Amino acid sequence: MRSSGFRAGGRISPALNPVANCRVRFGWKVSSGEISWSDETFRIFQCDPHTKPTLEFALTRVHPKDRELLQQQIERASRDGKAFDF
Repeated sequence: MRSSGFRAGGRISPALNPVANCRVRFGWKVSSGEISWSDETFRIFQCDPHTKPTLEFALTRVHPKDRELLQQQIERASRDGKAFDF
């Protein structure tokens, strides 16, 4: 019998989950202000990989439905002084 890719509880196996295998990454080190993007993030945001990303630019490139979540992550990281990956 073939595996459906689902585990008990209805969750998708990490091997078959496209999100788990995603190479898109957006990170911010609050202490240094350093922002890091994966090559895939640059491609999706349609900008040159040599571009230095900023928080303001990222907010303009994120889908409107995701913008509030990213803004909340930025505010939380600023308040707590902790880095985050999105």
